[in-house]
Amino acid sequence: MDSVLRKGGSLACEACGFDFKEVYGERGAGYVECHHVLPLHEAGEGKTKLSDLALICANCHRMIHHRAPWPTPAELRAAIEDRRASRLRGVAIVHQRSKPGERSTTSEGQR
Repeated sequence: MDSVLRKGGSLACEACGFDFKEVYGERGAGYVECHHVLPLHEAGEGKTKLSDLALICANCHRMIHHRAPWPTPAELRAAIEDRRASRLRGVAIVHQRSKPGERSTTSEGQR
């Protein structure tokens, strides 16, 4: 983690972008979980290199390990982005169906 920070990077989740410091302030500074991109049972014995690790928030880490097949952080990121885009398209359709001057039936929680 120090290596990432020294290079000017952030400790944001590589899957969803969540940044503990941004949300929790100093309490979250320097916090993120590390995920072995190549599962240890497949990698075998040896030293772990930085390129073997991904910085992941706790929620994404749980989703990766939730059940097989285990997505890579990049695959989980793609799934998150697809879901966000799909939800945004749904909101746009609801807004298009609303008549001018009418309030949308979409609640703030659905956006």
